[in-house]
Order: sequence, then C-alpha cells, then structure tokens
Amino acid sequence: MTHRETPGPEDEPLRLWAEVSTRHGVLWAMNPEHVTAMRTYIAGDRQRTYNPVRRTHRLSHNDWRARLPGWMKRARNRRTVLRALDKLEARFAQDR
Repeated sequence: MTHRETPGPEDEPLRLWAEVSTRHGVLWAMNPEHVTAMRTYIAGDRQRTYNPVRRTHRLSHNDWRARLPGWMKRARNRRTVLRALDKLEARFAQDR
C-alpha cells in the first residue's frame, strides 16, 4: 500500500443517500422507491393494517413510518415535505 500526498477521486466517501434541508430539518432518502414510499405516507394514504397481537390499527414501533420525525408527519408541514420530496426525486432522476 502506498501513501499519496493528495487524495484522489477514489478516496471520496460513498454517498448512500440524497438529502434536502428544510426549515424544519433534513429529509433524506436512499433511493427513488424510498421517496415514493414516503410520498405515499405523507400525502395522506396512511393505510394502517390491523395488528392482531396488539388488537389495534396503530403502527408498530418497528415500522419505519412510526419512526419518522414529528415535523414530517404534521399536516401543517405537509406542503414543505412534499416539495422536499420533489427535490429528492429530481436529484435521483438527474443521477440516472
């Protein structure tokens, strides 16, 4: 293994996701499918499945949607979050 004075392009860290900053926080997604899943949930299609163990329709604490930050799930921030998801979608489309 050799030592170089200046780092090359292969030394750049690999980005595993894309992110967009909003005034409420940072929104990130791993791939276009992740953006689509978040958009479906945030836009209002919050279909919840029945959990027979807990006898409830609430999301399990292990579900990724239950772990989204509160600012993302608030109705008053929906427009901002959807705009940020648009930016992420455009970024993924640009990388193709």
